[in-house]
Amino acid sequence: MRNTSSDVELRSSARAPFEKRRAQAEKSGNDVRTSFHSGDVPSQQEAIRAAISTKARGIVTSTPDPGSLTKVIADAHAAAFR
Repeated sequence: MRNTSSDVELRSSARAPFEKRRAQAEKSGNDVRTSFHSGDVPSQQEAIRAAISTKARGIVTSTPDPGSLTKVIADAHAAAFR
């Protein structure tokens, strides 16, 4: 059975190794949504909030600046991402 479209939410500010990870996630039967923010922290924070609001079962991200995603990651954990 294929998982729902909100199963895996992948976020990254660097495309290089990302496509390989995307292919692996899709191979597992998960639908994958991607976005690239090129160091635009507010845009990345908003994308993570959007994933939280759609109840994605997972979020994968890179941190463009130490501490820049601390609050939004805490919000994700509070929404039951573990």
